[in-house]
Amino acid sequence: MLHKILATVVLMSILITLVGSEAYSESGKIVLGKISDKPTKKLKEYQPLADYLAEYLNDVGIETGEVKVAPDIETMARWMASGEVDLFFDNPYSAFLVGDRSGAQPIIFRIKEGPSEKHGVFFALAESGLTSLADLEGRLIALEEPESASDYLLPMVHMLEAGMNPVKKSDINDPVAADEVGYVFSYDSDKTVQLLVTKKIEAGVITDDDFQKISDANPGVLVVLAETEEGTRNQLGIVRAGMDPSVVEAMITLLTGLDKTAEGPMVMESSETLRFEEISGDLGTILTRLRTMYELVQNR
Repeated sequence: MLHKILATVVLMSILITLVGSEAYSESGKIVLGKISDKPTKKLKEYQPLADYLAEYLNDVGIETGEVKVAPDIETMARWMASGEVDLFFDNPYSAFLVGDRSGAQPIIFRIKEGPSEKHGVFFALAESGLTSLADLEGRLIALEEPESASDYLLPMVHMLEAGMNPVKKSDINDPVAADEVGYVFSYDSDKTVQLLVTKKIEAGVITDDDFQKISDANPGVLVVLAETEEGTRNQLGIVRAGMDPSVVEAMITLLTGLDKTAEGPMVMESSETLRFEEISGDLGTILTRLRTMYELVQNR
């Protein structure tokens, strides 16, 4: 109870400065954005958070909270550029893509339940004779998701920093030049293994946790060729361009203090959120590295 009272006092001191200023949203609502092919699931997971923000931003004209689910990056970027979505959470690579196309800016990390890091594993069939990353030149591999930090950004950077030339192929039967590493997308770790076993590809890249499960179930069948650097499992939160900075600060305070309130566990449970943290210290260093990797891949 005391935590809730203290959090409310802090929040009110910030929000009082906003009274009399231009209303945060002409529509009277704050909109959280997510990307998914399962919109009903995401609505259920994030509506409690939208409701929480709306309740404590009431003094600046917010009456309701809404969750809006886009099918892809392009749609979310368009919604943020037009002001239809105010706050968006996703893996850092997807967040950068949306931000660069809409002008949205990073403000916070959503710390997820479970391990804080994961990395990519390059692997092949043990019988293939492949033993290292260099063996992949002139061969076709499968990555998982084209808009994922762990499934795409980390392995791409690992190859580029090793002096390799990864080239996307539109079809699994496309030729791969001797100085290339051809890649296609599988969109699923099990599909990657299936393509490998049926000799449609010569190697794959999946996250370390997925690889461990598959390797444990099939001992001696797979061989690790290389592993990427660690990447964060946590999500980056970005806000649309043109938001009142004082409102942004109020939202940051609301989010970073959420785990200290009485209602915090209930609000965060459905989205498997542990807490929210400002972008500073170690998280600031992580964001800087992620931006460097993003620019390396985008500008090659």
